[in-house]
Amino acid sequence: MLKQVGLDVAVFDAIDTNGDGSISRLELSRFLKITDWGMDNANVAKVFRMVDADGNGVISREEIREAYAADTEDRKSTRLN
Repeated sequence: MLKQVGLDVAVFDAIDTNGDGSISRLELSRFLKITDWGMDNANVAKVFRMVDADGNGVISREEIREAYAADTEDRKSTRLN
């Protein structure tokens, strides 16, 4: 899912609009809306929860890396089955 919405480390700085080194739910919501994915608030919340592994309310670069790697592995295993 992360790959589908373009959420990866390469775009982290563009999403982190206030430059504090983390992505808030509001920043993620704005990104997903301007990228024309048409996600409603419930889907934004779902993506946020999926990536915010430690539950601290922000997404770090490391959490993006880990979630992206897990998403890539899920896609590979789905194709193999």
